[in-house]
Amino acid sequence: PVPAKPGLHIFDDFDVATLRKYIDWTPFFMTWSLVGKYPTIFKHEEVGEEAQRLFHDANELLDRVEREGLLKARGICGLFPAASVGDDIEVYTDESRTEVAKVLRNLRQQTEKPKGF
Repeated sequence: PVPAKPGLHIFDDFDVATLRKYIDWTPFFMTWSLVGKYPTIFKHEEVGEEAQRLFHDANELLDRVEREGLLKARGICGLFPAASVGDDIEVYTDESRTEVAKVLRNLRQQTEKPKGF
């Protein structure tokens, strides 16, 4: 499907409360060497209690960030017509796909697979 609004999209002063809903807590715990999937990590015999404390502390910090406006969440993304050419991706200037704006070089499918796979 074609995006409703192709081109560059800038998100300025995005609401931190909205972003919180999309936090993937499992990698967050992994950075603290607490291995387990959120939210079942809280029931883990060895790390569950510490995971709960860490989660509580992180959410208190996020509450403060929201309340005091400590961070300004910003972002940018682009939706452009593109096509794969071999291992590369050609990004075009517009939907006519006649002019290549950029070629993104990739190394894909590096593992040899049996024929027909």
